[in-house]
Amino acid sequence: TPGQLGDLAISLDFAARQAEARGVSIEDEAAMLALHGALHLVGFEDHTEQGRAQMVSLMNEVAQSCGVPTDDDWSSLPHEVGD
Repeated sequence: TPGQLGDLAISLDFAARQAEARGVSIEDEAAMLALHGALHLVGFEDHTEQGRAQMVSLMNEVAQSCGVPTDDDWSSLPHEVGD
């Protein structure tokens, strides 16, 4: 479809594990994962420290405006088979 950037899929099992590790609710973690995925869809990368820092900064900016807890050290846990 013209104008469509792609799809986001969030594993709730993965979000739950990551939420527990970060000490936040699954809803807040799913929101951060959605923000992270959306930034990838518009061209941001996190393969470099500079790119990761830029993504986390933007994620936190949007999260704060939506009432979602921010985390300057946010990162995704390593994925396991089935995530």
